[in-house]
Amino acid sequence: MTPKYINGLLPAIIQDALTLRVIMHGFIDEDCLELTTDSGVLTMPSPYTPEGDFSVRSIEFQDDGNAVLIKVLNPDGFAYTSFGEDSDIRHMETDDFLFFLEKVIRDRKEFPVSDSYTNRLFDLGTPRIAQKVGEEAVETVIAAMGDRDDLFLGECADLMYHFLVLLCQKDKKLEDVLDVLKQRHSR
Repeated sequence: MTPKYINGLLPAIIQDALTLRVIMHGFIDEDCLELTTDSGVLTMPSPYTPEGDFSVRSIEFQDDGNAVLIKVLNPDGFAYTSFGEDSDIRHMETDDFLFFLEKVIRDRKEFPVSDSYTNRLFDLGTPRIAQKVGEEAVETVIAAMGDRDDLFLGECADLMYHFLVLLCQKDKKLEDVLDVLKQRHSR
């Protein structure tokens, strides 16, 4: 698709690739779009420059080329409101956060990050990831027998994280598991 610049500018929507929330909207010129495409890092002309280095995940043009949607990975790990204000991910609803974490894990698989524990797990493969899920399950059971809620909850969190990594490794989604649970509940 050939972009259709008007007065040298193209309307651009910048969206968080994980949360799908709009970070900002503005205009991008041809030089900045080319630099963004070549470098993989969002480059916007002033006054539309957001703070931080946003890694580009995709660039999609509207069918007629009159606008561009650029999906980026936010370097700070924050979810953005539609007006670009940071909101700490700890305030997300529980199910929203689990799906967000699943997206982060899937993003790590598609776009590996050096020194990432998640990527080290993916490099080890399914047997090791499955083994980690088993280890965390046993540690959760042991912690449940004790009196320390902080240890028990920490082990539960480890188990959930490794479970999500295993789902991703097997090309399955949390939604697939929820569908099975819903089917069982409807019987």
